[in-house]
Amino acid sequence: MTNIPSDLIEKLKECVEKFTHEKPINVSFAEKMLLLAALDELLTHDHAAQQPKCVGYFSYGTEHSFNWHQTAQEATENAEAMIDDYRGDACDGWSEEVDSICWGIIIQTSTKVDEHPRTDDDCHIAPYIDTVCDYALLPTLEG
Repeated sequence: MTNIPSDLIEKLKECVEKFTHEKPINVSFAEKMLLLAALDELLTHDHAAQQPKCVGYFSYGTEHSFNWHQTAQEATENAEAMIDDYRGDACDGWSEEVDSICWGIIIQTSTKVDEHPRTDDDCHIAPYIDTVCDYALLPTLEG
């Protein structure tokens, strides 16, 4: 986030306070533009801080399976390629399966946790298993 001068932040707070009390304020056009830019930046930064981190991307189609991708562009291109597959047969009518094609952001994935050697407390587990673990959706989401 770029540095916003503290006096500008104070002026922004003051203006917001005045707006919320429906009192007229005397601010120049340039100051209004700076305040709007500062407000936009503050809101954008606050919103971004609350958003979960992206783990990866996926594309999916019922006849094409689930695919992992490193970038949004790769996921989009793969989903477009799936549509192209159906487009080749569209002269006979579009398949209803084309509606299943999508791509998106992966926020959490199933991840191995609490891995440890088998102990006497793990007697309920098959005897040929030497290592015990669990799985959880990670990374942990805030809020």
